[in-house]
Amino acid sequence: MADVGLSRFTYWKLEREESNPDIPANPRLRSILTLAQALDIKLADLLPMHIPDLRR
Repeated sequence: MADVGLSRFTYWKLEREESNPDIPANPRLRSILTLAQALDIKLADLLPMHIPDLRR
């Protein structure tokens, strides 16, 4: 992949969907925007279809 301004470690974490073992990834908005632009896709394509209720 072309250099999109993300470290290899950050990309690796996002690809595996975890930030630490057994802890789901929680990427920064900037990282998600960077990937969407690099892949030339809509931001919505990187977001989950069903957004969980985070008020709990």
